[in-house]
Amino acid sequence: MDSAGEFSQMDLGDRRLDERVVELIESLSRQPMVSINAACGGLAETTAEYRYIGHISVTPEKLMEAVLGGDDRANKRAAGGANILGHDGAG
Repeated sequence: MDSAGEFSQMDLGDRRLDERVVELIESLSRQPMVSINAACGGLAETTAEYRYIGHISVTPEKLMEAVLGGDDRANKRAAGGANILGHDGAG
């Protein structure tokens, strides 16, 4: 997965948040079938990932816009059933 390329259009109003999404996606994509807790390297990384996901500026719509390049029609179609970073229930 080319996370850097797919999320290059990310604009959450804070460069650090924009850069962090790439780290998050790369971390989770290395082990896509495990929980967030298992995919992270330890408690600090797990806590950071959940804080990122819970940040008020990070929304499924913003993530979809970044991946789909801002095409409103594509975003609306994809957002219909998409759950980008839902809570995995682990805990």
